[in-house]
Amino acid sequence: MNRYPLVIVNGYPQEISATDRLHNVGHVLRQAHQPADAVSGDLWFDEANNLLKIYDGSAWSTVGGGGGGGSTTVSPVAPTTPSNGSLWYDTTEGFLKVYLASTAEWVPSHSTFFVQDAEPTAGFEQADIWYSPLTSTFRMYIGGSTNAWTPMGSQLSVTDILAFG
Repeated sequence: MNRYPLVIVNGYPQEISATDRLHNVGHVLRQAHQPADAVSGDLWFDEANNLLKIYDGSAWSTVGGGGGGGSTTVSPVAPTTPSNGSLWYDTTEGFLKVYLASTAEWVPSHSTFFVQDAEPTAGFEQADIWYSPLTSTFRMYIGGSTNAWTPMGSQLSVTDILAFG
């Protein structure tokens, strides 16, 4: 089941449709041919050539290696000796991850949005967001020493949301 990011419209949470776009949110298209409706900064995994590419507003360029900074690996298995900032396109999960040397972990370059009454207990990672329709609250998962779903900013109560009606 596909889940789409949430936005507040007239005080009510709504999923963004599959055809809408969020600015500055990571998404990697996976297909054999280049996307026709790309905007600057879009990422595309070229399945025909097993290459990760980025769109600069006029052309697609292969992401990778050389020059100061990390390297990019396209594989179902994480690189064993990454440097800080290395990129890994996980072909099993279908998304890009960034290596953070300070915590020695691979962090997804996107967030997953959960919409469910109960707190997610599996399948979530650092910076994922959970919206509970039951309590009308948004929470973000904070890993590390916190390892908990933490309330996000000011929260609307059910009464507040109904008042917008």
